[in-house]
Amino acid sequence: MPALADRVKESTTTTGTGTLTLDGAATGFQSFTTAFGNGVSVYYVIAGGSEWEVGIGTTGAGTLSRDTVLQSSNADAKVVFSAGTKDVFCSYVADRAVTTVDAVTLTNKTISGASNTLSNIGNAALTNSSVTVNGTAIALGASGTVAAAAGTLTGATLASGVTASSLTSVGTLTALTLGGTVSMADNVISRPRFTDYAETYTTPAISSNTLTLNLENGNVFRVTRNANISTLTISNPAASGNACSFTLIFDANGTSYTITWPAAVKWPGGTAPTITTTNSRSDMFVFYTNNAGTTWYAMTAAQNFVTT
Repeated sequence: MPALADRVKESTTTTGTGTLTLDGAATGFQSFTTAFGNGVSVYYVIAGGSEWEVGIGTTGAGTLSRDTVLQSSNADAKVVFSAGTKDVFCSYVADRAVTTVDAVTLTNKTISGASNTLSNIGNAALTNSSVTVNGTAIALGASGTVAAAAGTLTGATLASGVTASSLTSVGTLTALTLGGTVSMADNVISRPRFTDYAETYTTPAISSNTLTLNLENGNVFRVTRNANISTLTISNPAASGNACSFTLIFDANGTSYTITWPAAVKWPGGTAPTITTTNSRSDMFVFYTNNAGTTWYAMTAAQNFVTT
């Protein structure tokens, strides 16, 4: 901001539009050099008869440049001063004045500098006492939480490692490619689970007399019967109202092993089939449910067929 000082006044006989040569301080006043020194930007007024100019200039050794004209008798352009003596003085010009008595509107104004402080301004004194972000109003000086806008993922790929906590509110998923490891809790993306595995083949093993057939891993299971099965678990069927089926192939190894079928498995006539024990022979069974595994309807597809 250009500098101001009280009682700064000199005279000049400079003509034209160039830098003024100052003739020294008027009686009872101080010169520009005394008040400001050299190389300082200041407000000035030049007045002589009907010619006058208000602007911003730079002080020199007994000189004053005319850098910016704010108003003048020459349609607000530099005045081509004629011969004669003109007064030159420092004044707080109206174009750059900011008052505190009356309400004013600051438009496109910048408050600059390292020590400018606006304090004790209540929200009620501000026309805009809050900011609105994504539909949420936050008062100035306060903090708040802004919810992300709902959106539609079209042709998007979820990167590896996306978890349920990342998908707190799911809108429309269109042509979605699930890439990497995606964990989706039932309260994030509701069942049915993915049941179209295009006959995905898997070979679970009997461990500690327990066999688990996980329908998220496949829907064709081939198991070598090398131990008794006292616990058979069929996990992750489709949700109720959605049909789900799988195929189970037992490969015998010449030894007779027992199997305890879950109560939910229902065989034709209520009698489970006898499992083949002949080495290099296999049995194939098909299981079907439409009530999320509460009941599995089981049937024999083939028995005692050669696998080698």
